[in-house]
Amino acid sequence: MRNLIVSSLVSLDGIHGDPQSWIGDYFDEQAAEESLAVLLDSDAMLMGRNTYEYFAPAWSSPSGPYLERINEMRKYVFSSTLTAADWNNTTIIPGDPVAAVRELKEQGDRHLVIYGYGQLAQTLLEHGLVDRLNFVLNPVMAGSGSTLFRPGKRTNLRLVSVAERRNGAVTLSYAALGYDGAAAARLASYAGDCRSRLRRQRLRRLPVPVGGADGVPPKYLRGPFDRWRRSWSGIR
Repeated sequence: MRNLIVSSLVSLDGIHGDPQSWIGDYFDEQAAEESLAVLLDSDAMLMGRNTYEYFAPAWSSPSGPYLERINEMRKYVFSSTLTAADWNNTTIIPGDPVAAVRELKEQGDRHLVIYGYGQLAQTLLEHGLVDRLNFVLNPVMAGSGSTLFRPGKRTNLRLVSVAERRNGAVTLSYAALGYDGAAAARLASYAGDCRSRLRRQRLRRLPVPVGGADGVPPKYLRGPFDRWRRSWSGIR
């Protein structure tokens, strides 16, 4: 199965949109060489309409091995409004991107890549389809622009590596942690057991309430509550 790699340039103040306006000399020869190495191990790029319209005018007439590789790769644009794509080797996919990317990942064994952490990347991450998430943190304050921070679902990540470039940019590479159904079931069972025990304790100690408005047991219950929590072997 293919891996889906999302890579995004980010400024120190959290800006990732329109990187060509603020990246300057930080996307240097070393950055291009590292990016090209990933592209040579990949055979398709994924993007939404905004990313397509941002990259296509600048990269449709490539110069140098990095842009030449992008131009020759197959590109999938996920959009329900884009009707035509003139960029070389580009296919428009109007349907559900989650289902389409899940199918693409089953085809072949070379990587799929996304540039920029936009809505498409966020959606695929939240559906468990992103294998590697790379944030290249550049030592510049962009001052304004689209930020990484927007509403979405919580997703736990695991830091895989940290690499510093000669120009001071740092690449933080993360792997997404999958949903652990067994752990979630143990957690739900533990919570139910605690509620049941506290209800029984309350019946024995009426009319004193079990907990305050913040859900914290009163002092006379904290000792038993802590013992129950420590003795529950399913969760540590």
